[in-house]
Amino acid sequence: MNSTLIGIVLEAAAFLELSPDDVVAPDAAVAQLEDMTANLHALPAAELDQVVAYIRGRAASDPDPARRAFFSSFADGLEA
Repeated sequence: MNSTLIGIVLEAAAFLELSPDDVVAPDAAVAQLEDMTANLHALPAAELDQVVAYIRGRAASDPDPARRAFFSSFADGLEA
């Protein structure tokens, strides 16, 4: 797993989720987040497990409560 690339994906996902509606259109954000999730689900199981572990680590260490909650939720969605 390339932690730099997954970090970029995670930051983009957080931006889409946490930006106000006047910055990112809600329907567009949801569509893009669903696409990101679908593409990540296409990874081999072992790689997806590494991605989820990375995201959970970021959730545990981020100082922002909203970002921590989003990262945890995003990881949960990838495990489903």
